[in-house]
Amino acid sequence: LEISVVAGLAGGVLSLLVAYIVEKKRPTGARFLYLLSIIPAAIPGTVLGVAYIFAFNRPGVTFYGTIWILAICNVFHYFTLGVLAGISNLKQIDRSVEEAAVSLGAGVFMTFRRVVFPLTRVAFFSSAMYFFMTSMVTISAVIFLYAPDTKTAAIGVLLLDDAGDSGQAAAMSTLIIAIVLAALAGLRLLLGKQGFRMIKA
Repeated sequence: LEISVVAGLAGGVLSLLVAYIVEKKRPTGARFLYLLSIIPAAIPGTVLGVAYIFAFNRPGVTFYGTIWILAICNVFHYFTLGVLAGISNLKQIDRSVEEAAVSLGAGVFMTFRRVVFPLTRVAFFSSAMYFFMTSMVTISAVIFLYAPDTKTAAIGVLLLDDAGDSGQAAAMSTLIIAIVLAALAGLRLLLGKQGFRMIKA
């Protein structure tokens, strides 16, 4: 649950920032940044997990086997959809809205915080919820990265089933479903009618 919360918040923030840079700011190198953002969609989870082993399982890397490497792996594994959702939402915001904020003296960060983010609030929470849900159920990448004290719930289900404890594995699966449904219900309460439309979609 901790890993999923960290991945949800970090993934939602990072994907929205990248989408904002690519779609609205468009600095030099924006197309390359977009390319880097969509590459994870072409990488299988197993390949990504093995790559993280070769990259980080070495002396001096202290966060290997912690919840942080699992959260980072989940964020970048599913990063493409979050960025594409953010870009799609930002395309619906007229550029004149930002220009009006700038003409009134707002800087880049204030414009993003006071103008852009409120207009992309639903997209941000949708992306965060997507990262949270996929982190709760993913196995392919993180199966290579967990330590005995950082097993995710989905890996716990797999290990219980392999040990012959099918009843406990089923109970853990039910608990995962309940947590995801509770998170969706909480998001619906947070966003009101907009959240209800998002959950229906």
